[in-house]
Amino acid sequence: MIAYKYNQTTNHVDPDEYWSRFGYDMSQFRDLVSYYYSNFGSLDYLATSGEGATISVRGWYFNRNKYEFLFVMDANTGREISRYQVKTPTIRQDVEKVLGIAGSAVSGFDAQISVPTGRNIFIMSRKTNDPLGNTNGGAVDKSFASTKILATYSPKASLDTLSLKGDTISTTG
Repeated sequence: MIAYKYNQTTNHVDPDEYWSRFGYDMSQFRDLVSYYYSNFGSLDYLATSGEGATISVRGWYFNRNKYEFLFVMDANTGREISRYQVKTPTIRQDVEKVLGIAGSAVSGFDAQISVPTGRNIFIMSRKTNDPLGNTNGGAVDKSFASTKILATYSPKASLDTLSLKGDTISTTG
């Protein structure tokens, strides 16, 4: 790994032989380590607000790609319903303190997102180099699928008065 880091060569074979026992080569191992150590995040809060057609989401996701998008995903199909760009990240000093990675404080999100009602949803964050939120130029997704919510609309009504005079019913509400 040191030789790889400093762009050198080596004839030492122990890591290659070791990882081959598990079906990996060193390149795959490096990719796994890179993915694990650059893919941190947490969904701290997810709830419906208002009439249920809006959700509130708060959390953080650290990755060095340029843009962040929050995706509303259908929990039954895993397909995208909508996306929302996080244009102004929330500063999370707590994240940088725990991770110990410079720049990771600029990783928070706090958003109100419109959602279709009557669907089971979860949130996914994507850090990408594409300004439209696609995977062009490199992207890494962080799924918060373990936190699902049913976006529901609850109609509100009130029957204020009900009166009967003879054979006529009068109501207000």
